[in-house]
Amino acid sequence: MGAPVYPAETPGLFRWTSSTLNDLLKCSTLYHLKRQFRHRATTVRQAAGSGLSKGALVDNLSKMAQGEGARTVDIVDACVEEYKSEIENSEVSDTPLEQQQGIDLAAKFGRLYAKEVSPRVKNVVAAEEALLATMGDIQLAGTPDVITTRGVEDYKTGGSLWTQAKVDQSLQLSMYSVLYQAHFKRPAELLTIHSIKNHSNRAKTSVFYTTRDQADIDSFYQVLVQAKRLVDERIMLPAPAGAWWCTKRWCEMWNRCPYQGGKVKK
Repeated sequence: MGAPVYPAETPGLFRWTSSTLNDLLKCSTLYHLKRQFRHRATTVRQAAGSGLSKGALVDNLSKMAQGEGARTVDIVDACVEEYKSEIENSEVSDTPLEQQQGIDLAAKFGRLYAKEVSPRVKNVVAAEEALLATMGDIQLAGTPDVITTRGVEDYKTGGSLWTQAKVDQSLQLSMYSVLYQAHFKRPAELLTIHSIKNHSNRAKTSVFYTTRDQADIDSFYQVLVQAKRLVDERIMLPAPAGAWWCTKRWCEMWNRCPYQGGKVKK
């Protein structure tokens, strides 16, 4: 597979984003349900993660405009307001009490980001800028949390920290590598994940670095081709047995899913 290119006119090409590809590979039923109903759905933890992204955006825009990050209070306020907006404008599978508790979770993410993550993010050239690329007859689109002079950085929240192996195998980072190269006409030197764990009172962050070479990109393209076949043939399979994301807490389409944990609803 040749080098990815920035698309000019590409009408009719199949387009993958990192989120749609992730949906399909985690659970093709989730992918098809989200496209069938075409409405916003979320969970408390997903909305809190969206809040973190908004707080980080406020911080990184401040770094670009003023040379220094935003105040902690402004980051936290942005996290909470975005969380509330996501909850208000989406179908939420969690209970009203859990939704209220999510406000505290979004605020915790914001404070943790401001204290431990923001100081690591330097040389920002763009924040949440949409990038496009074309590989063969497939178009890619993605919006990394941060673009720096060296590459791409992204924030991940959850009940556990990422691992180096997960970062090295991340298809999202492979896609961001392709998008970066197409946009800047040079490979990304570094792909970075800032992993943020906030489970009960055990708050922790960690940072992981990785790269992608041409062999990695060629393998990624083959994944895209096979994933497109699942879409073209409308193959709907449940998530793997025991998958942590196949629960009411994590799946925004749980109430509409015919499987719900691998068992067909009767």
